[in-house]
Amino acid sequence: MEVKLFSTVSGTVVPIESVADPAFAEKMMGDGLAVRPALTRQAVVSPAEAVVSNVSRTGHAVVLSVAGRFEVLIHIGIDTVNLQGDGFTAKVKNGDRVTVGQDLIEVDFGQVSHKAPSVDVITIITNLEPGDSLTKTARTQVTPKDELFTVIGGDISLSAADCEGEEISSAPVTVLNAVGIHARPALVISQIAAKYPYVRLKKGPKEVNAKSIAALMGLNAGYNDQVVIVARGPKAQEAIDEITAAIKSGLGEAVKTTAGPKKEVVTDFSHTVELKAVVASPGFVAGKIHQAKAAALDFKEKADDAAEELVIFNDSLLLSEIRLKRNIAEAEEKKQKARAEIFQAHVGILKDEEIVETARRLIAEGLSAAAAWRAAVDENAKPLENIDNPVLKERLLDFRDVERLMLLYILGLDDEAVDLPDGAILATRELAPSDLTRYRNVAGYLVAEGSATSHASIMVRNMGIPALAAAGESVLHIPEGLNIILDAGGGRAIINPAPERLEQMKLKQRQLEEIHRRNVEKTKEPAVTVDGLAIAVKGNISNAEEARRADELGAEGVGLFRTEFMFMGGTTPPEAETHRLLYQEILDAMPGGGPITFRLLDVGGDKPISYMEGLAGEENPIMGLRGVRNYPVNLEIIREQIRGLLRLTPLSRVKIMIPMVGELSEYLWVKSLLEEEKANLGVSENVELGVMVEVPSLALTAASIGRESAFFSIGTNDLSQYTLAMDRGNANLAAKLNNLHPAILKLIRMTAEGGQASGIVTAVCGAMASELISVPMLVGLGVTELSTAMNSIPDVKALIRVLDAGKCREAAAKAMNMTSAEEVEALVRREFGEHLPS
Repeated sequence: MEVKLFSTVSGTVVPIESVADPAFAEKMMGDGLAVRPALTRQAVVSPAEAVVSNVSRTGHAVVLSVAGRFEVLIHIGIDTVNLQGDGFTAKVKNGDRVTVGQDLIEVDFGQVSHKAPSVDVITIITNLEPGDSLTKTARTQVTPKDELFTVIGGDISLSAADCEGEEISSAPVTVLNAVGIHARPALVISQIAAKYPYVRLKKGPKEVNAKSIAALMGLNAGYNDQVVIVARGPKAQEAIDEITAAIKSGLGEAVKTTAGPKKEVVTDFSHTVELKAVVASPGFVAGKIHQAKAAALDFKEKADDAAEELVIFNDSLLLSEIRLKRNIAEAEEKKQKARAEIFQAHVGILKDEEIVETARRLIAEGLSAAAAWRAAVDENAKPLENIDNPVLKERLLDFRDVERLMLLYILGLDDEAVDLPDGAILATRELAPSDLTRYRNVAGYLVAEGSATSHASIMVRNMGIPALAAAGESVLHIPEGLNIILDAGGGRAIINPAPERLEQMKLKQRQLEEIHRRNVEKTKEPAVTVDGLAIAVKGNISNAEEARRADELGAEGVGLFRTEFMFMGGTTPPEAETHRLLYQEILDAMPGGGPITFRLLDVGGDKPISYMEGLAGEENPIMGLRGVRNYPVNLEIIREQIRGLLRLTPLSRVKIMIPMVGELSEYLWVKSLLEEEKANLGVSENVELGVMVEVPSLALTAASIGRESAFFSIGTNDLSQYTLAMDRGNANLAAKLNNLHPAILKLIRMTAEGGQASGIVTAVCGAMASELISVPMLVGLGVTELSTAMNSIPDVKALIRVLDAGKCREAAAKAMNMTSAEEVEALVRREFGEHLPS
């Protein structure tokens, strides 16, 4: 049998031995050739008439079955599996028959080249037998019309041992590779399997030859999937044991694990239990637990009538869209812009052409509407499950929320709102945006998982309802109707308090509500300590409606406007005019409200953007190209933002802040960009350019950086996690991440001293500024500006008015010699307890 294979792209021929990956260069996967693409954007085409055995989920590889005999692997680039599909567009699907030159994958090689070590397109035959021969082209330049190599197949005889003995199976084995069994892990399995006569791998009902790399890749076994090893012959158990051990050890790659100690799970609430958690929305409320109960979504896999299922699917799609648009209208009527934008994003997921068309295709192939919809959403949401960062992984909730909404309509189940009794605290594993409309009259939220940055948390803060996240599995074991005190400001939930304590807390709640009401009445008054130190209190905002609300609550400007939200959700970066229109709306919303501090684009880590370079595939995104670090590789994007800011009026009210600065050179580089754009636009007016202090190295060198920067603004959320080496999105560490730790206080003091030496303002714009127990420490450490959550503005200003700055400085000096956050908190309560909530 002779088969000719043609080039898959136009470019330069690269010998397989020169490919920048030993798995290919040493022919461990098979033999063939590579081509280095000549064009930055072109399609990878089929080298022969073939059947598509497998298109990888990430689009970086295709396996073809040629002449029913040869498995041909086309692998685009090196380490491109980590790009999670960024830069690749599949033009075929599994099972398609293709002709020579037919488009398989469209690739933006220019984009991929910035993120991968190589873009060589490798074509190899993975199942060459000893009797096969391969003849390669002598050309150095090829196009898809040119022959790449010819393979002649020899005779293949099946060993009788392949069919001997009893077949045995392993227990399910969990895949621990972050991106599943792709080419290199498949190679490891195939090399082990080659030593034994008969070994196969199963995932669900699908079973493949474990000696075939292409077949193993076609199994589509992803992270956390379970596989079963099947073997036959005298050494069957040995084969199973060896492959099981290899899978458990990561198949030659780093094993993906969740670090950190697990929270103890409490199931006995017959006594008082206190749970520590992350503050998702500050506040205080006493009430009774209501466990969220989702309707069971049982459905059949196969359909009796495909046409009928398609009608059900299309009707449910329309009904779901109507429901989401109703949610948007309700949010807009209440001027809850952030909430409306999140539901708008859900409409985008619902109407995603790839998801919808995949579901319709699966229905045509015989699946029920419900099974097809779930499978289609799974396929698109799967990459989010492979992300280590727990904050980013929360975005998976948006897909699951839309999935559930559709399933309810498909199955004809009731999705009407649930009216809870007064004082109900909703306990749930995850809080989805739809839960905020499904459950009404909620006094507070207690969430087992999640983070303060999830879409639902953003919406809850906008609604002003107390909420705690990352409280742990214990939340799900709290009996229905049990009394609870939700101290969301203090990051704790007190379950089943003693009757007298509950009454005290209810009294405290009424008192706090009355105190807050009185504070709101006086919120327009300045915040000046009893010994005459003025502290500016500003607001942290994300949109114009929040700016108006902050102005009503007495904010003296905006200390942090988070601009990254306008970058999220789109496929292209906003242009300068788009920036100008949005930012001008913020300025106009606070006509007499003081300066507005616009934080430049702050993405990376827990906030990746698909169209930005350099962010895909980072092993540790929180420590990677965050904030200013990614500006050099996304230069035009940041220039467009600066141009938009420089076109605002009046420019005298505009302050610009750079996130994640670690050293002076980064500040000076952004300053040079600002000066260039000012010159280009003919702007002569001074614009204050400051730094956000989030990295310990910046706090430690504040004295020198202060001589250049116009101001300091401390982001305590990140400063705390970097100082204490604790991920602020990790539920298992929530109780230990405390802003009052002496190490953090020392860094704040060093920053303030550096600011004072240079005569510039030192502000705090992180969550610590909204924590009343932290305010005396911040005043004592030399901070002169606090930018807080909107609802906290009246209470923070009222507290400052009764503080003695001299006494605050004395307390801060004592705190410097302490060893724990608990000691510092006890000190603050001793010295200032009469002014703080107990």
